[in-house]
This record gives sequence, structure tokens and C-alpha cells, in this order.
Amino acid sequence: MASSIRPARPGQIDRASQPDRTKIRRSIRAWFARTARDLPWRTHPAGSRPPYLVLVSELMLQQTQVSRVLEILPRFLKRFPSMESLAQAQESEVLSAWTGLGYYRRARHLQAAAQAIVRDHDGSLPSDPRAIRALPGVGEYTTGSLASLCFDLPIPAVDTNVQRVLQRLYVFDADPKSPKTNAWARQQATELLTPARSQSKKKAPIAIPDPVPGSGILNEALIELGALICTPRAPKCDQCPLRTNCLARARNLTDAIPRATTPNRRTPVYCAVVVIQDRRGRVLIEQRPESGLWAGMHQAPTLERTDRPPRPKEIKASVPIAVLREQSRFDFQTTHRDLTFVVYQAEHRPGARVAVSGRQWVAPNQFPELALSSPQRRILANAATRA
Repeated sequence: MASSIRPARPGQIDRASQPDRTKIRRSIRAWFARTARDLPWRTHPAGSRPPYLVLVSELMLQQTQVSRVLEILPRFLKRFPSMESLAQAQESEVLSAWTGLGYYRRARHLQAAAQAIVRDHDGSLPSDPRAIRALPGVGEYTTGSLASLCFDLPIPAVDTNVQRVLQRLYVFDADPKSPKTNAWARQQATELLTPARSQSKKKAPIAIPDPVPGSGILNEALIELGALICTPRAPKCDQCPLRTNCLARARNLTDAIPRATTPNRRTPVYCAVVVIQDRRGRVLIEQRPESGLWAGMHQAPTLERTDRPPRPKEIKASVPIAVLREQSRFDFQTTHRDLTFVVYQAEHRPGARVAVSGRQWVAPNQFPELALSSPQRRILANAATRA
């Protein structure tokens, strides 16, 4: 039977029954010590991790499943074993090594951050949170992760998982996408990380806090709790170390908090891909624009529309080939797009001028060196088997 106690008004917490922070810290650290997953970026205790390993793994883990990162991280680190090697690499090499993770802008940000660290900080990640925050592609969450996991600084690392844990813990009924909700969650996480600090609003915040032992562990434990136990749907409350402290569980409100949000509208994209091979088995390749989806990456000549599939006449105008044979089709999803790929096979005829406007012939044994999106790598892999 649902509890008759109602949650606080939207955007507020029930201050009369706040959970005990000391118990929360003790419980979640004990749980994490027993159950923490054995992951390759946890080679050192949280609070003293190698900065380069943390930087690479944290950028990879953003909006990507752990299983995918486990697959790609080892070969990425083998190819770029140090901050310096990553900073000095060609962008195309970095994008190629990133294949399979998606969100290729993160790869560019990662390399730009490595270059800034080598250029401005003698190759060592700075311990000042303000300097970390100034690195390319590093936001508040990544700043907290780097500062706490590498230096044990009490800087919160609040992602959607941590915010969900805190909203349920305190019955904070507010829009989870609101900046105010995120600011509230960061404040609660900060107070969990700094038990000895006065919570008076009159006290100025500490810009460069001293290390607090266990800050990295607590941040990582909160993230893991939200990822594995306090999930968006069907949370495993019976396994949660905070079940006796959680107000949402006590009031049967775990399904209502955080409140449901309207899903983002997805854009359909129709892609016609033309695979052209010359008599030597080479495939025609072009480069995408420097902005937008898969910016600057390589592909077989591709025509895209968002209103309808490209017509054969349009495809032939883009790639002057007399005969097109549909070979295959498949669907692919990104965060905001539903893409439909139709792959056409064409044979290059002597005299046809198709290698124009930045296009070039590439041998199949060179494909691994190209920066390719996952769909294009799949398409060209099939072409290589026919070469």
C-alpha cells in the first residue's frame, strides 16, 4: 500500500526528515568496497589514479556503455600510451582508434585536452580544479571525476545516475533536466563529500579545496550505485545500501521520482551510399564536412536527406555513374537521429570523372587507417571482402 505521506512541493525537500549524511557515507563506501566491479581504469585506488588513464576512460564513458569501452580502451591505450603520444598524433589516427564509441567530438576534445596539458602544464594534469575545468571538452562532471579520482579533492561528479540517486534519497520532486535541479544535486553531493565543512550560506565556497580522503571513492560509489542499483526503471531497492535512508523508498515514490520527461524528438535521415571500385579494387572515398554529424570523417560517396529517401536521379547527379545496383540496406541510430542506409554497388568505367571534389581512390588495406563512422566502416568492410 502506498504511503499517505506526500512528497515536498516541486523543487523542494522535506528538511524535517533529511537522511543522515554520516550513515549515507558509511553505508555506500562499505557497499562499494564489497561489490565494486573490476574495471581496467580501476588499477589504482580512487583518489590516486593515473591522470591519463582517468582522462581517457572518463571521456570514453560519456554516453557510452561500459561494455563498449572495455572493448576499445585497451587498443586505444596501446596505440596512444601517454599524454604526449596522444597530443602528437594525427587527428585522423585518433578518430580511427575511436571507432565504435560514437560521438567523435569527444575524441577531438580528448586530444585537444592532451595537447593543452602538454603545452601548458608540462604534460601533467593540473590539480587545480579551475585549470582542469578550463581544458577543452571538460565540463563540471569530468572536472569532479578527474579532481576526485586523481587527487582526492572533494569536487562532486554529478551525472544523471548520481542525480537520480540524490533525488530519490531526498524526495526532490523536480524536472531532472532543469539546471536548478542539477545545481541542487551538486550542492547535496558537495555536502556529502565535505562533512567537516560548515554548511553556512554565509561562508564563501573554497575555490581550491584540500584533499579529503575518500572523496574519489564516494564519487565513484555514487556513480556505480545509480548505474547498477538505483536505475531509472525497476530499481533494485532490496540490494541498495541506502535503502534504510531513502525517503522515496519509505514513501513508495521510487517510480515517481525523478518525474518522467518528454523524450527528445528524433530526426529521420535517409542515406544513399555509392560503393565504386576501379579495376584495381580501390574504392572511392570522400570526406564529410568539418561540422555536423561525423564531422571531418571519411565515407564512400553518400547523399543524405531528412525529408525522404534520395531518388536514383539525385544519386547519379551526385556520383556520375550510369548503372546503380542496390546491394543492401540497414538502419542505424544515434542519440537524436534514426538513419536508414541504402548501399548501392557501381563499377567504375574508364573515363568517368568521379574522383573529384576531394574524392580519392583508397585500397582496402588502407581502410583501418581512415577515420570512419561505424556504418561506413561496416559498408567498406563488405566492399573489402569483394575486392
